[in-house]
Amino acid sequence: MQNLAGQPMAIPTPQMPTMVYVDRPEISETYADSCFRISIEGFNAKLEFVVNRMDDPKPGVPPSGKATTADRGNKRRDSARSFQSSHG
Repeated sequence: MQNLAGQPMAIPTPQMPTMVYVDRPEISETYADSCFRISIEGFNAKLEFVVNRMDDPKPGVPPSGKATTADRGNKRRDSARSFQSSHG
């Protein structure tokens, strides 16, 4: 891209938001934006899902927000594979 004088112009690079994780054990919401954590213990898979909440935008500051716990699940490892197949 060039300016009117034919000189190259700098194109601003979009900034990815900085997300801060906030654990909320009391939450009963089941909607989620992403799976934040998966851990395997023996035959069980523990899944933690989060929703993203953006902070108010501020000029000159990269976007930021919080990834907040929406739901936790504990599944047998074989059923977790089945869940992944149907939701992947």
